[in-house]
Amino acid sequence: MKMLLNKVRQNFYRIDAGLLVLMYNLHSRLISVFKYSIFIADFPIWGFLMIVFFISGIMTGSSLLFNTGLLLFVSFLISIASFVFPKVFIHRKRPYADKRIKQLFNIEIKNRDKYFGRKENESFPSGHVFWSTVGLFVLSIQFGILIFIPCFLIVALMIFYRSNLGVHYPSDTIAGFISGIMTADVALFLVSQNSVICSKVFTLALSYSLYFVIVLTLALLIMIWAWLRRIKN
Repeated sequence: MKMLLNKVRQNFYRIDAGLLVLMYNLHSRLISVFKYSIFIADFPIWGFLMIVFFISGIMTGSSLLFNTGLLLFVSFLISIASFVFPKVFIHRKRPYADKRIKQLFNIEIKNRDKYFGRKENESFPSGHVFWSTVGLFVLSIQFGILIFIPCFLIVALMIFYRSNLGVHYPSDTIAGFISGIMTADVALFLVSQNSVICSKVFTLALSYSLYFVIVLTLALLIMIWAWLRRIKN
């Protein structure tokens, strides 16, 4: 039984690594145009948007905008279990740090993502795919079908591009996508099941709008500072 499992694991890795090599080798000017798209899929960007939705909802009295921020906030809390724990406890090497690929396919995978792919043992799951899936799923639910198509295309691009950069296996990106869908879905369920509490929170935010806006603005500035510092380092 153990030998069978090892065989299955080896075959799965060979297929996974083979797909990675195929995606990695697809490099053109068109693909390089999308290299800055990785910034919109980084966690802090969605943290910024969450705060912006909160502030916009309070200042305009829009429950739609406020609840969008609330859905993102609840998703972030759920992600501790659905994303952070696997990322911390599953120490999978990134493709560029895995010597087996060169042995199998006689190709050296390089790290093409100098900003977000530096930690060698954080390949599973893909954070960029996870956060873009969570955020864009929430936006699609809140703002309708017109935003769904561009959101779907961005997630599909991210699934391909993270492997093209040599920092994630296809299985990492698929796991990030599935986990992101499940996280956003659970957040939507929790918020919808507690609509009365959410309405009270919104009313409270409107009653003390000045204080809420000041605190959220300070949080936004701190997040921007921390994100810029991370990029520079």
